[in-house]
Amino acid sequence: MVRRMRSVMPGLVGETQSTFVKGQKIHDGALIACETVHWLKTRKKKVAIIKLDFQKTYDLVKWSFVDIVLQKMGFGWRWRELVKECVSSASMSILINDSPSKPFKMERGLRQGDQPSLFLFVLVVDVLHKMVREAVRNKHILSLLIGNDNIELSHLHFADDTILF
Repeated sequence: MVRRMRSVMPGLVGETQSTFVKGQKIHDGALIACETVHWLKTRKKKVAIIKLDFQKTYDLVKWSFVDIVLQKMGFGWRWRELVKECVSSASMSILINDSPSKPFKMERGLRQGDQPSLFLFVLVVDVLHKMVREAVRNKHILSLLIGNDNIELSHLHFADDTILF
């Protein structure tokens, strides 16, 4: 599954995502962010920069939302069923006095560190990318115009972080 997802990710997620996409590296986004902050400081520009940390979001992602995202991105029924089986088959038990409790089924959440979950999370975060891009297009928010070429920058995505400019 991971091999197949890796091959289609560049065509699915936005250009602001710099993690888990072939040909893009997390360092690219960090470099752009640092250079942007430096450029803003040297020109004494006043802007808002907001960093969103999605550390706990893995635990809160609803599986029904993942399925909707996959469907909207063009994944077929069979593929979505395989993904659903992977994420919904998770069970957990709790250690009580060094003895595990009876296993119970999980109802939501993606498993951090699990390769398919990483790709699924990137697809879920891409929904935010599309929402921000739409807000910029409708002029509800303004993007920064950076450098002599006036390169537009409104946001960057990392593994579980987003920076809004």
